[in-house]
Amino acid sequence: MQSDQSQASSIDKAEWKDSDFLLFKDDVENLASSSTDLSGPDSSTQRQEVNNVRPSKQNTSITSVTEIPPWMDTSISKDTVTSLSNYRQDKIKPLVDLHNEIVDFEALMSPQPEEVIEREKFIQEVKGLMEKTFGKENCTVHVFGSQSTGLWLPTSDIDFVVQLPGEEEAQDEHQENKNNHDESKNNHDERSNKLHEKENKLKEQQEMKNYNIHNMTDNQSPLNRIGSALKENWIDQLSYLEIIENTRIPIVKFTHAPTNISADICFNQKLGTLAADLVKRFLDAMPPLKPLTFVLKYFMASRGLNEPYSGGIGSFMLQMMIISFLQQRERDAFNLLQHRHHQQPVKHMNLGSLLLEFFDLYGNQMNYLTTGISVRNDGFYFPKGSKERKEHFWQAARPFSLALENPLEITSDVGRPSFRIQLIQRAFEVSYNVLMSHVSEPIVNTKSILASILRPTEEMKLRATLLRVKDVDQQSSLHSAMEMSSDGDDSEEARNRQVKRRKIRKQRKS
Repeated sequence: MQSDQSQASSIDKAEWKDSDFLLFKDDVENLASSSTDLSGPDSSTQRQEVNNVRPSKQNTSITSVTEIPPWMDTSISKDTVTSLSNYRQDKIKPLVDLHNEIVDFEALMSPQPEEVIEREKFIQEVKGLMEKTFGKENCTVHVFGSQSTGLWLPTSDIDFVVQLPGEEEAQDEHQENKNNHDESKNNHDERSNKLHEKENKLKEQQEMKNYNIHNMTDNQSPLNRIGSALKENWIDQLSYLEIIENTRIPIVKFTHAPTNISADICFNQKLGTLAADLVKRFLDAMPPLKPLTFVLKYFMASRGLNEPYSGGIGSFMLQMMIISFLQQRERDAFNLLQHRHHQQPVKHMNLGSLLLEFFDLYGNQMNYLTTGISVRNDGFYFPKGSKERKEHFWQAARPFSLALENPLEITSDVGRPSFRIQLIQRAFEVSYNVLMSHVSEPIVNTKSILASILRPTEEMKLRATLLRVKDVDQQSSLHSAMEMSSDGDDSEEARNRQVKRRKIRKQRKS
């Protein structure tokens, strides 16, 4: 089932290759004010002249990559890639080059059939443990997040939500009491609020300090019961276990050592599966969403900025940011077509251009102090300090936080936990400048544009090797099948085909 979802949402790599170039904002404005018609009979020549970027001189920088990254080394030799890289400097537009690298990166990091099978087996084992702990008739276990949408990297966690009906009622009552408490707190002055928050924080820190998984009693919370069950049943299979209670959504985090798969378990979160369904609908409507998500998820994870509980950006928030960007991008493209009276839609989008514009938007253009984001109704921005929005989206202690409306709960701010947003903004800004140095004049030469912001890992090299081996095995199996099919054919033509195939194999071996 998981592999079917992944195949349904994937895009044929061949369709993305060498995709046409989409202009930057300045170029769009220049074309809109120009009388040049790019839809005429000489449109291909004119478009080539507009898009063609040539290096004015040979130069390098500390961001230049000297080795071929694994995603460019999965199906052809390094010598071929090197010569192709030199050829691209003169013949292929740099943004198309970056586009093709993103396509290759997605192909390298996309789930392989054996990984899907391994994860499905792990999911069933976790579900069995949950049902054993709480009773099969008393709990329902669902998978949500990237595992459900197919947007998971090999290192991505698997998100579980356990629905416990009795605990859910208690949680709803607790939330109602909390809301009433919050309303009463609003009647106090600002100074007493700060003192109260400080006391709570100190209390939480002391509770975490005194917490010991060995001293848990029978009257445990669901989180602690899961901790006890994991410790009792999987103690020899765990390389990491942590119970995080002092967060907006308490979770149990653990890593399964035999498979190196990590998991997060939360309780009675109704929006998890709904959010996964929402992302799937956006994936169907926005083909660039998947490859951009793969690149940006790894970009965030490689910098340690992907965990909400540590102030980073989680998968759902990142996907909402990409979706909002694509909505605004599509609106701008539509307005340009209307201005030029050109109704023909663009079939493909250049992923290199989109990645650059994403970094530019959230690294340079976005006003985090005043602007909130919503992806509802085809996407829009709103003033987060307005009267009707301020209560939910303005943080006095962190005025530069990214306010991002949860489309499933419009009074909930998905960006509230991300207190390191200024560091993240800086990472986007720097990456934009690095990429621009490799795609705009004077071009800084590099063997890989994408590798200038994504550092290849040993895991990527291993995946590339395994994919090459798999490709060779598939070709060998195909040749063997062809030979077997022609064994019964005694014609001279069939014998000649066999001789040619043997010569080709000998040449490859030598």
